Amino acid sequence: MEEKKNPARFIIPETLDGYMLEGVEVIEIEKKTREIFESPRIIGLTEAVNDKELIYYAARNELWHIIRKDSLCLIDELLLSLTMLDSELDIKVEGLVDNMKKRPFNLYQFENSMEIPFHQKSDWDKIMNAYEIFTGALPKNEIIKNVIPFVVDEFFTNAIFNSPLGKMRGWEGHRSNTKGDVFKFINKGMMRIAYGAEHVFIECMDPFGTFDPLSMLKCIKKTYEVGIADAIRSDTNKGAGIGLRLVWDRSISMGALVEQDKFCTFFSVIPYRIPSKMLAMHPKNFHIVLR
Repeated sequence: MEEKKNPARFIIPETLDGYMLEGVEVIEIEKKTREIFESPRIIGLTEAVNDKELIYYAARNELWHIIRKDSLCLIDELLLSLTMLDSELDIKVEGLVDNMKKRPFNLYQFENSMEIPFHQKSDWDKIMNAYEIFTGALPKNEIIKNVIPFVVDEFFTNAIFNSPLGKMRGWEGHRSNTKGDVFKFINKGMMRIAYGAEHVFIECMDPFGTFDPLSMLKCIKKTYEVGIADAIRSDTNKGAGIGLRLVWDRSISMGALVEQDKFCTFFSVIPYRIPSKMLAMHPKNFHIVLR
């Protein structure tokens, strides 16, 4: 019987020494690894998978943090995982953006940030107007004009339409195709956007905490197996969750932090000084935390 090999431990860079958390392990993973990782506090580093294989691996092995070793911002991605795993941080109130900006070497070098609360679907116009003003100093390229607004729209739509229905956990109304404000939060949601010299960070928090990360992984995995169009046609909700695959294609980092029945915050990191067609070619990273 072949002896099971323990995954190699990754040597943490000195710049992160002060941020390591008790019980968190950083290991190097291989494409052929088949074990189920029982601890949600394992960060896996790999150089053996592409973006499709990374999603397959995460879904199969239930590994919630996978970082590509050839990532454009390896240290930043490691610190992002550690920030999300730090239970002492108040992510619901301050968001990932503000907590990351407090780090001494400022994760992703974010210099500017904004936050817009929302209570109903008609708040979409308010969010987009604020976004246009906020990004006024950035280059008016395809990523700023179309890609990031698409990601903002996907996160906002998920928060509004894919939350618990009926009068449950701060929610009124029911799913409808009407244009009126059928959906209203009693507790507010929050859209946060930040940018630095090269990256934009989009974060959307809803006050429910009902998101199931494994279902998201399986949904994205299905789009790789059958194609996005066929995945939409075969889905009884006509594409519910398919947009997250499109967000994944456009991001260098994507994930969510969920505190069950309390809140969920989705995020995406997108470089904005490159041609939009290059987004799909950059190494991608995946982060999930369940509190």
